[in-house]
Amino acid sequence: MIPVQLIIAAVIAAVSFATAWTYQGNHYERVIAEQRAAQSALLAEAYANAKRETERMAQAKDAALKQASIRQAALSRDLAANRAGLVGLSHATDQALRAAEHSHSSCKSNAAALADVFAGCTGQLVNLGEAADGWRSEALTLREAWPTSAQP
Repeated sequence: MIPVQLIIAAVIAAVSFATAWTYQGNHYERVIAEQRAAQSALLAEAYANAKRETERMAQAKDAALKQASIRQAALSRDLAANRAGLVGLSHATDQALRAAEHSHSSCKSNAAALADVFAGCTGQLVNLGEAADGWRSEALTLREAWPTSAQP
């Protein structure tokens, strides 16, 4: 037969093992739960930061587009003023040609040649100005709308 002390020792060892096993299990479950909660908090914070950064970039893009439309309106005003000035200069050239009709034919031919050259130059200058202002406005819009990280 098995001695009673050996049975009692085996029972105590089994109960101790079961208690330690349960304690260890509860301890590790609590640690895992704390780590999961911390990870969830970090993930939620990362999502909130990403949302704020996205909103900031969208606001920067919207502001850049607004500035681009303001620049475009100013460009249109300036272009209209330049064209009006061009028309005024063209009328002045025509008046000079009409006045030159009363003088020598060489004065008339020189004035006509000057008018042709002037018209060609002013047209090219206006076209060049339009293209340059368009490229400048586009470059500014792209530069202002380009996403940048927030500097703390």
